Amino acid sequence: MKLEKTYNDYVYVYNTDLDTKQLTQSCEFIRHLILQNTNPAMAGIELGPATTKVFSQYNLCLFPFDGFYEVYEAILKAAHNHIEDWSTSWYMQAWLNYYEKDDYIDWHKHFKSDPNSWHGFVCVNCEESHTSYKFEDETQIDIPSKDGNLVIGVSDGDLHRTWPWPHHDRPRITIAFDIVPQKQIDFGVNHWMPIIKKEK
Repeated sequence: MKLEKTYNDYVYVYNTDLDTKQLTQSCEFIRHLILQNTNPAMAGIELGPATTKVFSQYNLCLFPFDGFYEVYEAILKAAHNHIEDWSTSWYMQAWLNYYEKDDYIDWHKHFKSDPNSWHGFVCVNCEESHTSYKFEDETQIDIPSKDGNLVIGVSDGDLHRTWPWPHHDRPRITIAFDIVPQKQIDFGVNHWMPIIKKEK
């Protein structure tokens, strides 16, 4: 996994060798499973596609389908590159963003940094699109989507969004994730999984 670009010393873009064709097939399959086994009435947010709204009811990396374990490994590598304080335990959640024509996620925040929290996404099938970030000083950046890239950034009050997906012949697919220290987690029925500390 190679660092391709850094934006504002805040968002980092990595090239991976993930098999995005295989991942696309797994995401197509898992989308139906998620929609059949989650409760829209218990949706965690109102933003975005159906698989995004129920993000807190599953963790994509816990499903034993082709490519998801490799996504977890890539997220671990990114986490090890950026987490400095291992005096606490770190956990991650991961979910599927499956956009059909005209779907998007408007401006929103994730976690406040305390000490550091991280948010990111893996580009599975989303070229010809971009994700926009807006910082507290109103600076805005646009990150082009390139299939196979992993994007990770500090979660510290920034706003970010996607834009309406223009295609009707294929979905826009990303896998999003949060990485937070244990104290940030509001446990219900748990869907968080640990980030294992890298051995020296």
